[in-house]
Amino acid sequence: MPISYKLFPLSELFERVNATNFNKTLAIQQFEEALGKECDRLHCKPITPDFPKPPAAYIVTAKTPEYGNSNGHAFDEFINSTTMELRSVHMRSGSEIDNIQLFISDGVTQQYTAAVGGLGGSPSVWTVPDGEFVDQIEYRSGDRIDSLTFITNKGNKSPKFGGNGGSYHLVNIPQDHRIVGFYGV
Repeated sequence: MPISYKLFPLSELFERVNATNFNKTLAIQQFEEALGKECDRLHCKPITPDFPKPPAAYIVTAKTPEYGNSNGHAFDEFINSTTMELRSVHMRSGSEIDNIQLFISDGVTQQYTAAVGGLGGSPSVWTVPDGEFVDQIEYRSGDRIDSLTFITNKGNKSPKFGGNGGSYHLVNIPQDHRIVGFYGV
């Protein structure tokens, strides 16, 4: 399919986008329809909508107390965003948590935190179900973080990552907060 281009001065382009008769919703719908037709023609995967974006929020850093010991290296991994939230957890665990990395997204922008920890244990991934968000975390800790379980606003639980050592703790995430990172030593 030949592609044709028409050049416009940048100022004219912005005038068109900001014009009062410009219907952004209609333009997006027309683009998605045209892209869908092109995908049909090329036999590519159809467009599927992402999960809805969470509403914009103010960034408020709220941290739980630190658990475990201070024998490791300090880390503070978070994504500075008012729209993104936890979409999946990547772990290495056995009898304790050995490595963790979070995947944060708002349906458009996506980013991984740095992976923190070692290479012990077995790798696993848990994905937050579409339309849900994590609002509780169960964990066990003593000298280390022994286990983590993530619970969504609809009561769905991740598998329990890690073992049974340490004491049980439950963190309730405030209703207007979302997980965008983690910290510790």
